[in-house]
Amino acid sequence: MSKLMPNYGWVQNTSNLSTIRETIDLVPEDGIKHSDLMNAIKKYREQSDSLPTKWTWDARCRIKAICASGLVKLDRNIQGYYPTELGIALQKCPKSDEYFKGKRILTSEEKELFRKGLLTNPPVVRVLELLVNERKALNIGLSKYDIGAQLGFVGDIGFTHVFVNRKIGQKAIEF
Repeated sequence: MSKLMPNYGWVQNTSNLSTIRETIDLVPEDGIKHSDLMNAIKKYREQSDSLPTKWTWDARCRIKAICASGLVKLDRNIQGYYPTELGIALQKCPKSDEYFKGKRILTSEEKELFRKGLLTNPPVVRVLELLVNERKALNIGLSKYDIGAQLGFVGDIGFTHVFVNRKIGQKAIEF
């Protein structure tokens, strides 16, 4: 059963932005129901002979990615998605014919549209803010655990992280 779910949380299984581009290309300007987009992703993956065993998980991850990238907006009235102006611009953007390790390389125009889209995502902005502030304060980077410790997930069931207190060098493990 394919049900419209909130598109929050970690975006996974999008190893390349060209994967997200493939997905936004499946969303018509007049919108698409969630279940129809899931089926379109399945059909696309079958045609490209790349349908994973857990294709529903893969499809949901792709849908989360286009939402998180600011390329579509959720519409509960149709139980689906409409492309944003940014999504439509990306759909109309020319693609390159250049590939690297089996993935299509994005054009500079596509990259710019993705930059704009990713900066519409509050968690992305928050992570970038944490990285910049840490660099300014201590001139060092943050690990994914350091970032996770500051994103408010501590205490959630199943979330484990290591937090290093950089000022005094103590390490604490929280479960």
